[in-house]
Amino acid sequence: MRRWVPVLVVSFCAAAAGVGAASASAQLWKPDVKAARSYVKQRLHHTAAISWAVRTPHGYWGQNGSRVYPSASVVKAMLLVAYLNLGSVKNRDLKKSDHDLIDPMIQRSDDHAANRVFKKVGFGGLRKLAKKVGMKRFKTGGGAPRSWGCSNAHWGCSSIDADDQTRFFLHYESFIIGQKAPAHRIVALRLLNSIVSSQRWGIWRSKPDGWHLYCKAGWGLGTGWVDHQASLLLQDSDGGRVALTILTYHDKSHAYGKQTLQGLAKRLLHGLKAHSVVL
Repeated sequence: MRRWVPVLVVSFCAAAAGVGAASASAQLWKPDVKAARSYVKQRLHHTAAISWAVRTPHGYWGQNGSRVYPSASVVKAMLLVAYLNLGSVKNRDLKKSDHDLIDPMIQRSDDHAANRVFKKVGFGGLRKLAKKVGMKRFKTGGGAPRSWGCSNAHWGCSSIDADDQTRFFLHYESFIIGQKAPAHRIVALRLLNSIVSSQRWGIWRSKPDGWHLYCKAGWGLGTGWVDHQASLLLQDSDGGRVALTILTYHDKSHAYGKQTLQGLAKRLLHGLKAHSVVL
């Protein structure tokens, strides 16, 4: 449970000073951008678009990170936070009726539960959260291009980009507010860490040892329309944080999209160890 509460981040200067004294098992880490870009170039033969972004407390790397995509179920992570921030929820303990909504929405990506949560949150709640996070390109309710072929009235047609999603996921639990925020933050992270096994593809299969993964995917009903994952990795021992988002559009198949997510995550997270120094 200790990874489900906010952790203190060592300042850039202090961390940098510690790098020189770090042992071979605690090396300064950064994503393998060259390998990631080469892999994306190969995969674009069968995918219309791929974007990715990696964000740490003091670093950022990305490729086409500002390109917008239909969110599909990735936006359910935002729906969860917006729900927990409702005036009727944020200052009280969660009830069984709350868990009947938010648990299946996240753990199984249940659309019926998400529809019920959205009725309570609305586009206004999502936009309020996006503003609080500092998202620059998030849009919903009329913001989607016609070429996406989805309804502007649906939460799954919200516009997201990799940059904004890493900005959100890097400090995911901190955006939950209210008198019961500490308890609600634990619940939110637990849900993102307990996705059903049948949906643990992509980044889940590239997770480094010594790190906990909190992740939400979106996959367009398995059609290849989109295959997305937005995630937070928390270091088990040293308090490091890494946010990784990968977004794809029009994969030749859902299976191909999942392979892209896994292969790209493997390259971006290469070298990230249990005791790596993350600035």
